[in-house]
Amino acid sequence: MSAAILGSAIQATRLAQKRSQEELAGLAALSPNTVMGLEQGRGTVASFVSVLRAMKSRLAYHNNPLTLGQHIALQRKKRRLSLDLVAERANLTRPTVTKIEKSEGQVASLAAVLRVLGQPLKIVPAEIAPLTPPETPAEPPSPIHLAVLGDCCNVMPSLKAGSIDLVFTSPPYNAGKSYEPTRTPEEYSDFARDWTACLPDLLTPTGSVWLNIGYMKVHGQSISLAYIYFPIMKALGFKLVQEIIWHYNAGTTYHRRFAHRTERLMWWVKNMKRYTFNGDDVRDPLDIKKFDKRNSPLGTLPDDVWEFPRLPWNSPERFHPCQTPEPIIERIIKACSHPGETVLDPFGGGGSTPAVAEKLRRGHISIELDPHYFEVMQTRCPSLRVRGSD
Repeated sequence: MSAAILGSAIQATRLAQKRSQEELAGLAALSPNTVMGLEQGRGTVASFVSVLRAMKSRLAYHNNPLTLGQHIALQRKKRRLSLDLVAERANLTRPTVTKIEKSEGQVASLAAVLRVLGQPLKIVPAEIAPLTPPETPAEPPSPIHLAVLGDCCNVMPSLKAGSIDLVFTSPPYNAGKSYEPTRTPEEYSDFARDWTACLPDLLTPTGSVWLNIGYMKVHGQSISLAYIYFPIMKALGFKLVQEIIWHYNAGTTYHRRFAHRTERLMWWVKNMKRYTFNGDDVRDPLDIKKFDKRNSPLGTLPDDVWEFPRLPWNSPERFHPCQTPEPIIERIIKACSHPGETVLDPFGGGGSTPAVAEKLRRGHISIELDPHYFEVMQTRCPSLRVRGSD
């Protein structure tokens, strides 16, 4: 239906300019059959763009400096819609929507995406100023601002099933810190199995689990906790989207091995075909000196090595010995959740996750076993509703 409306708009514009299909085809360097197909809602986006250019016209909401695909990507981002959600609402596949955002694919798919974005299938002369789409109302913040004092293994079973959209946490590294017990590798594996056991039931179908993990010392060896968590998460049915390397400059030095300057961020989902990823929300600004018209106008998508400095030990913003920098948490929350959704941190520490989640209008639930850091968390997030592990 939408494709037919778009085809009718092409035909009406052509007739208003008193051109025949053959004449328009010549101006657009297309065949008359192609123009006829476009007016019936069939054909490619590339042909549609050629016809618009030949008629010196554009879609009503399209800002000319952007390609049609760039315009659509920008409008989707403004509405905080993921590629998956647009695909679902338009009854298309994610790759099809991706093609549309590259000014490729079929006109019927283009019309369906425009309908989902709330843009009328109207063609206007190019010299008319573009219409300004109505602002999408901001989603209300989630009412969930909860901190629980207790062991996450006891607290998580009490949370509502399917209520968590994103888990971000940095579980204990078993590195001999004063706030964590020292465990053998076997004991740590049992601990990891215990606390992750509730995650499949708590997570929504499109949710993600992010684990910020470091290294454990075993008989002089430095073992990445990724080796422990990978088989455990896999056994729970999770799929590893990818592993991110967090690189920093300052860190511990050694005499008989290279210095550690990295930690791992493991990104897990339930379904590899359906999970939240708002890549446009975390793009880095384009480098004007290296501008390439093939680049997205929204910026560059970060790669899988993230450069974020660790907080100095004497920083007034450091509330926990193993504090994850807020920019890392912010990037993950923006990319893998939407405003109004709920973020869970089973090892709340000094409260960085709820602090960032609240700033980004997400709900949050944080669990912390240590009473001292539980108090620190409340200081950082005054809006927290607190309770014990009853």
